[in-house]
Amino acid sequence: MRQLPRRLSHASIAFAIFIGAGPRISRIAVHAPTPDPSGDRGQPEHREHHEHVERLRKLSAGNRDRAIQHYVRTYELNAQNYAAHNNLANLYLEWGKRERSNNKTISENGLRMAIRECEATLAINPQYHLGYDNLANTYYELGQMDKAAENYKNALRYKPDYPEGMNDLGALCLDLAYQGRNIPEALHNHQEALAVLPKTELLRKKKLCAFFGQRWLANVAGKPESQIDAVLRQKLKTDQCTCVAEMQSEAAPARSAM
Repeated sequence: MRQLPRRLSHASIAFAIFIGAGPRISRIAVHAPTPDPSGDRGQPEHREHHEHVERLRKLSAGNRDRAIQHYVRTYELNAQNYAAHNNLANLYLEWGKRERSNNKTISENGLRMAIRECEATLAINPQYHLGYDNLANTYYELGQMDKAAENYKNALRYKPDYPEGMNDLGALCLDLAYQGRNIPEALHNHQEALAVLPKTELLRKKKLCAFFGQRWLANVAGKPESQIDAVLRQKLKTDQCTCVAEMQSEAAPARSAM
């Protein structure tokens, strides 16, 4: 049997299991830097996550349990490794989402464990934007929309130029179940998320649009409020929006602008 090199950390092994097993990890941290009291300054940009996310597809129970063991071992060896807690939260979140249609009890249990790990992450580094974003995503899956909104805003408080956080908050503002539903605010957040990304970041832009577009189709499309005025539509197109900007006919936004 081939042995793993000794220099591999438990976090590296767990990440390798993720890649081999293939869950869609939405907010995984590849590195575990020392907490910086000034916030996100000096931390990596998590570009590795965005390069690997499409490879993370199907998660088997066996690989999930192995990954959990390695992440737990990681923070047992280093009590300050908040990224290990965050990645474990992500695993539980995806597990909860995956089991939603199969077993509601197992799904909710996974989501509760995700919250526990998010809270552990933020207890170590209260300014870690990915921890808040994961916490918000988990509350969204539990139907606790106000808590989801609060934590998306917390993520942006500590990293104002975080495009995924802007887009997540915008998508929440489309949801019919959210009391703070606000279509103009949702569109503004989506446009800002696209605008902060360089034009070369086409894959990330497409992912933001795919997520926002799905939420739009489920909650807004076909309703009178779905019409976008011509000025905003052009801004979205300029920022390379491939979802709502392309769903509008040229005539409809022109009429709404009159």
